[in-house]
Amino acid sequence: MKLEINEQLYLQLLEPEHSSELYTLMCKNAEYYITWFPWIANMQSEEFISNYIKDSKQRTAEGTEYAFALFLGTKMIGRLGIYRINLINKIGEIGYWIDQDYEGKGYIKKACERVLQFAFNDLHLNRMELKCASDNIRSKHTAQRLHFTYEGTLRQAEQHQRGALDLLLFSLLKEEWEVGLLKK
Repeated sequence: MKLEINEQLYLQLLEPEHSSELYTLMCKNAEYYITWFPWIANMQSEEFISNYIKDSKQRTAEGTEYAFALFLGTKMIGRLGIYRINLINKIGEIGYWIDQDYEGKGYIKKACERVLQFAFNDLHLNRMELKCASDNIRSKHTAQRLHFTYEGTLRQAEQHQRGALDLLLFSLLKEEWEVGLLKK
């Protein structure tokens, strides 16, 4: 599955053939992202990534996860997805990261907007959540630029090598997203 954003930028559902490029990209950015993502430490091999993709494809078949690679032209520049989908309550969680060489260029915001469109229109979700470490200023600003509502702080909600991290919880409802589209 491919979600086009513009003529150069698109999202591609993760496939086994992405494992090498994804592993290389993660290794390149691991030192930077270990601050925010404790799971980076588990990315020990390309085989680990291959197994993750295989498991992710199973969760996609079940309708509980959609994990995408973000491409600029033919170059993979990041990851974005909808995770922990609760089909009964129509809730999903958006997560993302981008090669630090491409930060600050608006690519994540555009990719998130496309994923939100997919979540609300195609998956018929009603609520999307975004969680980020309380000191992750870039993610906090992304949530705000996407018009997510800050709901509160989940205290010591994620275990990390630097200690138990507080997570900021943001949400966006389908009706809020639709009103936002009308304002554009």
